Amino acid sequence: MKIMRQLFLLALIAAMLSSNCLVFAESASPLETLTIKDAAKKAIENDTNIKNAEESLELYDDKMKKATDTYLSATTTDAILNASINMMNLDLSRALSIKNIDSQKENVEYNIQKYFNTIINAEKSAELYEESLAIQKKKLDISKVKLELGKISQNDYDKEAAAYEQSLMSKEAYLSTINKAYRDLNSYMGKPLDTTYELVLELEYEVVPEVNLTAYTDTFVNKSLSVQQAKDSMTVAEYQLDNYTEPYNTVTGLVSESYGEYEQLLSSFNQASRSYSDTVEKVKKSVIDSYNSLRESEVTIKSKEMELEEAYKQLEILKTKLELGKITQIEYDEQAYDIKNKEENLRKEKNNYALSAIAFLSPNLLVS
Repeated sequence: MKIMRQLFLLALIAAMLSSNCLVFAESASPLETLTIKDAAKKAIENDTNIKNAEESLELYDDKMKKATDTYLSATTTDAILNASINMMNLDLSRALSIKNIDSQKENVEYNIQKYFNTIINAEKSAELYEESLAIQKKKLDISKVKLELGKISQNDYDKEAAAYEQSLMSKEAYLSTINKAYRDLNSYMGKPLDTTYELVLELEYEVVPEVNLTAYTDTFVNKSLSVQQAKDSMTVAEYQLDNYTEPYNTVTGLVSESYGEYEQLLSSFNQASRSYSDTVEKVKKSVIDSYNSLRESEVTIKSKEMELEEAYKQLEILKTKLELGKITQIEYDEQAYDIKNKEENLRKEKNNYALSAIAFLSPNLLVS
């Protein structure tokens, strides 16, 4: 009877080792398919800043007409100067607003891509974790059989069981990450926070060509909205300074006390100039840092590809050993799972690179 019991237990172990199927929960119902384009459209319609900017732009003609009337009716030097400065500000603001609205829409689409990437990464990590749990459970079941056969101690089994229970609890962290990512996306689009989707994200890994950084940063600076805004502020400050006239007493014809007005204008111009220079340097640094980061990522990706290639070779060797009975099924499963992990890490690295490349190639995205 004892021999029969041991044979049964050994047969049970063999069945566990030969089982190579991992069970996943099926979706309760088909999910709505959501593309980047559709999500971006929803997010743009929900973006308060874009709405406000577009409404302000619609009021430009009325504001300019009023400013022009004020300029034409001005009779004093100060009034004429103030009116002309106001008109200049409006004109610069309008040109910048048009570009800024386009930039904001481009940023929204880029943010949507990042949200999609975060969710997909979290979901794939959760799937892999499920596979890890399945392997861990099979090993625990085998240890239980070994315990009954007296091959391991109760203490060793209890430690393994406690580790598995801890792993089960850690699964909640993956679910929490996914739920938070969906809440962030839905909030951005103005949709119910608990809505989930079948996300469609197509990012292509293409190595960014070598560039002349000096020439590229100069081109980038010329197209940067943040630089343009700083430059416009400096232009207005310079205009005010250049058109400053010292106050004089119309009765005596003598220069009156200015109470430091010129010094204040000079200080404003100096501050605007420094702000412009700082913005230019900030943009240049961002371009260079981004470029170097891309090059570093390329090295990382190449390294991961080589590691994966070697892992494939090792799996083939293990497959042969498994067929010859030299290793157990669980040992083979662990190596196969390790390859899936490596594949997923490589996919993430390539997608992150693709997103960074998009930002590197766009002046509207790299620097806010």
